[in-house]
This record gives sequence, C-alpha cells and structure tokens, in this order.
Amino acid sequence: MLNPARQNNHHRFYSNHDVEWMKFIIHLKETGMPLKEIKQYANLRELADKTAQQRMELLIKHYEYLEQ
Repeated sequence: MLNPARQNNHHRFYSNHDVEWMKFIIHLKETGMPLKEIKQYANLRELADKTAQQRMELLIKHYEYLEQ
C-alpha cells in the first residue's frame, strides 16, 4: 500500500516510486478493473517478488476479459 513519508511541516512527501505506483493504479482503473481486483493486486504487491506470478495471472485474467 501507499504510505508516504511526512516532511517536517507534516505535509506528505511522495517519492517517484509512490507516484509511479499511483499512476499504475489509475491505469488499472481506467481499463475497468474492479476495485476488488485492484486491492487484491496491491495486497499481493506488498508481499514482494514471491507473488509476481499471481499478480501476472490477475493481469492476464483482466486482459482476457477486456479482449472479450
């Protein structure tokens, strides 16, 4: 999940990595991926590389849905 750092003035600071992750989520939403699946993808992402195959399967499943 996204947990941005805070600056001394308590404003959130988003790294380039955070911004790229947010863009990716927006792109998934723009393709019509349901929020439930986006959350599932995000939860798997938190578990790191060991879930790469599961995340790819989610993306492939969504791609196949879009192709129909």
